[in-house]
Amino acid sequence: MISKGNIPLVKQILSRRLLLIPPVFRYNAFPFKIGIESDVMAQTFILKTLLDFASAHSLRGYPGDCAKLHGHNWKIEVQVSGSQLNEIGMVIDFKEIKRHAKVVIKELDHSFLNDHPHFQEINPTAENIAVYLFREIESRISTPGVKMHSITVWENDRNCVIYSE
Repeated sequence: MISKGNIPLVKQILSRRLLLIPPVFRYNAFPFKIGIESDVMAQTFILKTLLDFASAHSLRGYPGDCAKLHGHNWKIEVQVSGSQLNEIGMVIDFKEIKRHAKVVIKELDHSFLNDHPHFQEINPTAENIAVYLFREIESRISTPGVKMHSITVWENDRNCVIYSE
């Protein structure tokens, strides 16, 4: 406990940069400075937003029912990462992430994926859809220091693919 009697000791500890302050107060995620270097340990923020779309596909060469035309209500989790906060305390606005993702998803929504130019030669598996979405969304993010972290593509409530580079 800090009292008037030990304030000189606290100043001495801080001046020698002995890190007796709990780790949560050492990083620059807070809008105030506490007099300790903020680069003690690297920080990373991972932001996630959820979207969905519906589409049909058939898996060429698949030895089972999925070779037939069928559809999914896909759920997409887009995760981006960054280490720096802007002047208002954000890595990137969630609206910006969603805006980029919606542009890409709109191409696939209520469509037959096998007819999409990207999937005419590549099988529209959950794995290949994840790679396509990851790279297309990544190419649209222009905020300095922000990059795609991963994408999760759910084809139903029990099965998903997580992709990252």
